[in-house]
Amino acid sequence: MVGTFYRAGSPDASPFVEVGKPVTEDTVVCIIEAMKVMNEIKAETSGVIAEVLAETVSRFNLARRFLESANRTR
Repeated sequence: MVGTFYRAGSPDASPFVEVGKPVTEDTVVCIIEAMKVMNEIKAETSGVIAEVLAETVSRFNLARRFLESANRTR
């Protein structure tokens, strides 16, 4: 399936996350639009954003990675 990746909630908003930002399981990290539905994607694990692998409004196959995290040791 192909989707569209959004780093922010609107064109003039700041990105949900930046490299170096800590995240928790409930942190929204991006929005994925698929089949005309906007889906907020949460981190699902605690960690720190290590790299952003996709740019805003980039189309991609949903199997592609778009963020990389460095998980924290609990």
